[in-house]
Amino acid sequence: MSSEVWSFVPQAVYEETLTTMVRATALGTRTLITRATTGHAARQFNLQYTIVTSAECQAMTEAYTARHGSDDYFFFINPNDQSVYTVRFDPSITARLFTPIFLQTEPIVLTEVAASEAGG
Repeated sequence: MSSEVWSFVPQAVYEETLTTMVRATALGTRTLITRATTGHAARQFNLQYTIVTSAECQAMTEAYTARHGSDDYFFFINPNDQSVYTVRFDPSITARLFTPIFLQTEPIVLTEVAASEAGG
């Protein structure tokens, strides 16, 4: 667990809400299924870094490695709404992304962590 804030301000942040399909199945002939909601949909943030130095990439790599990739959560301040989100790196991210060439075309993907997952 980490209380650190991702301090690298991106040139653009694209936010999307992640959705999942849910299927309810009766467990027996007398089972009643009622509507249920989760109350919170996870967000995913795609951070665009089109202008980044090698030193910034090195610092990003160190931050990624310190969090063991997607294993540890941290805080992200979304510059679009100034809200603080608890996030982790998407499992699709690898350390090789953190180079100026890759970051010009590929986003850093952060996935919001549920409060129960973050211990809150």
